[in-house]
Amino acid sequence: MGARWRVGAGFSIPILNQPWLPYKEHPHVTSSHVALHDCKVNNLLKVGSLEWDEEVLQDLFPQREIDLIRCIPLSPSSVEDAWFWMLETHVDYSVRSAYHALQVSNGRWNTQDNSSFWRMFWNLKLPPKSCLDRGLGGTVGGSEAVVFCSWFDNVCKVQPMDLVERLAMLLWGVWGARNDLVWNNKALS
Repeated sequence: MGARWRVGAGFSIPILNQPWLPYKEHPHVTSSHVALHDCKVNNLLKVGSLEWDEEVLQDLFPQREIDLIRCIPLSPSSVEDAWFWMLETHVDYSVRSAYHALQVSNGRWNTQDNSSFWRMFWNLKLPPKSCLDRGLGGTVGGSEAVVFCSWFDNVCKVQPMDLVERLAMLLWGVWGARNDLVWNNKALS
């Protein structure tokens, strides 16, 4: 989804089945040439040099992938390959960007005039928000999710932030108790 390889010397990155091409929608190599199996990205470089071997690229890849590979900057010194998170400008992973990407991919991200709600939601001083998102439509289906989100949004607009945070913690606790009952057959006493 958002994790990508940053090509250094290319020793750690398998050519096939890894997201290393600089293209958001399709970061994987599509070529299935037999010579690419069990090869690493460094096999696409000229021997003893940190530059792409044009002959190898022409022999093994379609033009689209050749163009993408050529766009990858190579360091003049041999640096290690590394993972990075492409959904953030500062390339560090964040729960917020992963949550947004999951919601978009699942068709649950409504971009219509709710950015202020989500900005407020992500700024709440709470434990990890992955628990609370369940109550905001993560597992509640259809009209129930819409009704709950609308209700919670209205509460957030008219109540002070400390009350919203306490309500969110209460909802989180109710959700946890519900999960204990459903999944562990453990009721609160």
